[in-house]
Amino acid sequence: MSTISVAENLSFTNLQLGRDSSSHLVQFYEDPRFMVETVARHLNDSLAAGDGAIIIATGPNRTALQERLTANGWDLAGLSRQGRLLALDAGETLAKLCLDEFPSAARFHEIIASAVVAA
Repeated sequence: MSTISVAENLSFTNLQLGRDSSSHLVQFYEDPRFMVETVARHLNDSLAAGDGAIIIATGPNRTALQERLTANGWDLAGLSRQGRLLALDAGETLAKLCLDEFPSAARFHEIIASAVVAA
């Protein structure tokens, strides 16, 4: 298990290169703390800018992200009521997206794209 902090990880620095407000990223990680720190930073930045945020994660990761946002001073229940924060379970969401065991573009649009527009 790596003990390198997010600040010391060069790949984290590179995540910011070439990004705009409509981009997304994929980051592989060995340590779940790295993922939580990385994603929480992006969620925090989005919320601080007045934008919305969507979390699609497994239960433990979703809980860790929510705990980090709460520690940063965010009222998650308030953000949810405002439609600025949506937290979804990764497994349940994937199951809803699939049609005949494969992800469906139509279902993706119905479930994810509509959530992105709302947030």
